[in-house]
Amino acid sequence: MNRHVRIRPRSFASLSHVAMQKLARAGVLCGLSLAPAIAFLAQPSRVLAQSPAASPPSEPVPAPASSAAEPPEPPPDPASDGFMLKIDPAKFEFSPGETVEYPPSMEKEIETVRRGMFELDFIESPIRSYTEWSDKFELETGLRFHLAYTALFQQASGGPGDRTRFAGDLDLMGFWTLIGRGTKDRGLLVASGEYRHQIGWENPNSLRDDVGTLQRTTGGFDDRGIVLRDLFYIQHLFDERLRLLAGRADVSDLVGGHRLQSINLFFLNRAFSADSTTAYPGGHVTAASASIRPVDWFYVTGGAANGYGRSTINDMPYLDEEKFFYFGEIGFTPTIEGLGSGRYAVLFWHMDERELINSPSDSGFTIILEQDLNDSLHVFARYGNADDGLITSIKSSTQAGMGFRGMLGSPDNLTGAAFAYTEPAVATRDEKVVEVFHRFQVSPHIQFTVDVQGIFDPTNAPDDDAIAVLSLRLRIAF
Repeated sequence: MNRHVRIRPRSFASLSHVAMQKLARAGVLCGLSLAPAIAFLAQPSRVLAQSPAASPPSEPVPAPASSAAEPPEPPPDPASDGFMLKIDPAKFEFSPGETVEYPPSMEKEIETVRRGMFELDFIESPIRSYTEWSDKFELETGLRFHLAYTALFQQASGGPGDRTRFAGDLDLMGFWTLIGRGTKDRGLLVASGEYRHQIGWENPNSLRDDVGTLQRTTGGFDDRGIVLRDLFYIQHLFDERLRLLAGRADVSDLVGGHRLQSINLFFLNRAFSADSTTAYPGGHVTAASASIRPVDWFYVTGGAANGYGRSTINDMPYLDEEKFFYFGEIGFTPTIEGLGSGRYAVLFWHMDERELINSPSDSGFTIILEQDLNDSLHVFARYGNADDGLITSIKSSTQAGMGFRGMLGSPDNLTGAAFAYTEPAVATRDEKVVEVFHRFQVSPHIQFTVDVQGIFDPTNAPDDDAIAVLSLRLRIAF
């Protein structure tokens, strides 16, 4: 980090100064300044001392000398209090604010062992062989690769032009543990590339333009071709309580999302698969962020990204323009006994005015509420608001939904349903979206999803009261 500061003193000093100003205006600076003190002077040492991982499992923990004379405390009676926070250090995860599209989270998703409806040994057997080789290769080198291919078909019921769309997306991800292999405080280099291609005359990403909706019927799935998506370094410190990230990344993977946010795995409509009111930069850009989790039930994430960045360009030459996107998210993550884990967070953001592309400045906030109700049912709600909304064309958006696991054939099948109400930045009619999907776990590494969207009062199609979109999605990942 010091070497970079010496190379570009003006740019990074200016970035730091402006970032402090913007985050202070957003009300986040106070939380960012208090969190380190909480982390290193108070609670973490006590929490970590209680963690079962603090002592080797093969050695019993010695009892205090006074323990023989003191009877053990009885376990709390669940009936005495219907609401209890339960912190389990053994299940500690760094930052629940990250979406599944964040590459390290996607790695965990791909490596999760799932129970398919069918074995399909002619496909699964080669994947198992590759996984066994990959495990050994990672032990020797610290390097691991993953590949995923997703195809999406969409058919709209109304609107002019071609309403049938088909596209594919190939992702290659690499993870190289450079420091601290086998420990929590590891340094990880992450790289990923993507090849998007349309199949046929049009792609699903542009369906919105023909049917006249405000929210896109899906993100991604266009004809962009090959791009370098991610190339960033992550350093975890203090038993993974602090995370520093720098490089080329998509900051919408870090903040503003919810657990069912992914066009590859869950909902497709941008009302649910993105934080659509927030004026994020254009995809994967030069960015830096810091995240701290001083206790298991609280975290703070803040940072900045190049406002002129796009996934399709090398945006570093534009850092001298000093136009940035600033963000700060504060989250409370309790585990409620009898229900499960939850997340209650607020994101504040600001995008600078960008004269080179004639784009105004804007600021806003997003509130995220999500909670497990049991092992199978997860619910979420989100509200986003922009001061002007002229960058995204959206002034505000409210969403609520749920995901239920285990219906129709496999305990790893997933059913989702959600509703969104979106207010455009320009005074026209508000758009309402209902989306329902069922994802079949066909085999351990293959998923097939049937999805239906109902879009009511489409903002840019005043002659249509409702439009339906049928989607079929096939994904293989290993």
